[in-house]
Amino acid sequence: MAIKQEHQAAAGTNQIVGGIDIEAINMLSDKKSIFEAEKAIDRLLRDNTFTAAEKSYTLKMLAEVMTEKRFVNSSLNELKARSSNIWEHYVDYHGEKYAEEFFYASKRGKFGSLLYESELLGYWTHQVCHLFEKYGQELSTAALPHSFDSLLSAPDFYPAAEILINEMIKRLEALGGNGPVPNSNRIFTPIGLLNIDALAENPHLNTWRFMPAALNNEAVLCRVRDISSAMFSSPTPEEFYNKLVSGDVVYKGGRYSDETVEKLRQFIIARGGESAVPANFLQTGAPEEEIADIVAYDVDGTLLDAQGNLQVHVYIQLLEDSDEAEIYTGGNIEDNIKRLKEAIERAGLHGRWDEMKPKTSLEGLNIKRLVDDTPPQLQGFKAQEWVHPDKLRLPAKSPAPELKQP
Repeated sequence: MAIKQEHQAAAGTNQIVGGIDIEAINMLSDKKSIFEAEKAIDRLLRDNTFTAAEKSYTLKMLAEVMTEKRFVNSSLNELKARSSNIWEHYVDYHGEKYAEEFFYASKRGKFGSLLYESELLGYWTHQVCHLFEKYGQELSTAALPHSFDSLLSAPDFYPAAEILINEMIKRLEALGGNGPVPNSNRIFTPIGLLNIDALAENPHLNTWRFMPAALNNEAVLCRVRDISSAMFSSPTPEEFYNKLVSGDVVYKGGRYSDETVEKLRQFIIARGGESAVPANFLQTGAPEEEIADIVAYDVDGTLLDAQGNLQVHVYIQLLEDSDEAEIYTGGNIEDNIKRLKEAIERAGLHGRWDEMKPKTSLEGLNIKRLVDDTPPQLQGFKAQEWVHPDKLRLPAKSPAPELKQP
């Protein structure tokens, strides 16, 4: 196996850390479980025992495992097993919105392959996006200086991040402009945030903090909007600045917060002054829009923890909101209904949640409330109220008051 040979060749110069040795990585590859691989990376990111530099090599090796063709394609059998009719499964998952596009693709003889590739990539990106989307919500504190939430949190992690991004883009190229890829923007948007933060720190940067060249690709640019498209197609911050001040880039909202948009406005001012800010762009405070009466609860990282166990404090709130709440997921609906049901039973609780909806159906909306470990902007929609599951934690019981003796 190529990865095993690389490990053996590098064993004298690189350290495998985090309880993950050469054989453990090879065993993980043999299992071909993308879920287990993602969790191994997440555990190592959070491990406070090693510095970012010490984690770098092992993260790179794990990322390469996740991109092995036989490893990624093993998900296809799981996908086929979920539904005997892939078309019905596709429509059920994504809705009718994209069905017509695939109908026309079928006329060109690409129907089956495109469906499978899109579904397979969506399954893969749902696991991979968890390693990117928490950029900016850092675990790292004075007490845990080496704990991180994202592959974008430290330059030492960028090689691993680029391996995963390049794999995703290679598969996007195979799809061309046909069909959506669920969760891909949960990878693209954090990359934009990282580079905007870098420009906020130094508006006169000559190079991007992290910008894989593969992002400047039509297969990517046709799936991102305004700011992200202008950024990914610009080899340098200077070219990005020129596109922003041209007035051709009109931000329509959805992916970035007002705070982030303000950082871009200050970037333009630092380079060209107030007069350089286009009148039709970078206006913080989006115009009033209709609010969809939706209360949405996420599954992974919200109702279920990293081990797949029920987060009881979130489930209690879901029960209280049951008259209006709905469950949405970026993963597979059938799988997650089963996982949630089993987690509820293991916790000794009751409740039937036999319906879930795809998060793709929320894109572009402004919903009433979202309970999710990921901000709505990173997922392509807005929420009047975003509640992180940690904010729902039940307060610790106060000690019983002492009884005074009469």
